[in-house]
Amino acid sequence: MRFMILLAAALVAGCGSGGVSTSTDVKLQNATAHATTAGTWELTFSASNGAMHAIDRIEDVRVSTGGAPLQNANAVACQTTPWTLPPGGSSGVITIDVTFGSQPAIGVECDDSGLRRSTTALVSPPSAPADTFELRVQGLFTDAQPFVATATAPIF
Repeated sequence: MRFMILLAAALVAGCGSGGVSTSTDVKLQNATAHATTAGTWELTFSASNGAMHAIDRIEDVRVSTGGAPLQNANAVACQTTPWTLPPGGSSGVITIDVTFGSQPAIGVECDDSGLRRSTTALVSPPSAPADTFELRVQGLFTDAQPFVATATAPIF
């Protein structure tokens, strides 16, 4: 009887704790930032996929500056190259534009030509960046496992 009670307690305790783990196998490398026009900053980096599955898509890109998050009005998502990397694959240079001022926005490059972008307004951003930008990319592999990749981009 004691064994049955312990077994039941172990099963109940394990029911809510078996979620899918978030992978950190995707890396953002060589991140830098520089001003392109008044109020607009270009963040550049490359991505590499160290996982056993291909990247299916990115579901959101978040940017902070000096530790203060820039809140996206909507998710910024892409489902094509340069993001859909095979296992062991690496991208070329990926560009994210952050615009401050009267119409603050974030724009993420969604194809290798740089012509297709996913853009959304920023809600209540500061008027200018701090010393660095921090990037956080969330996405899914082809087996539906989520991943998170981060990088810090110093301003040059």
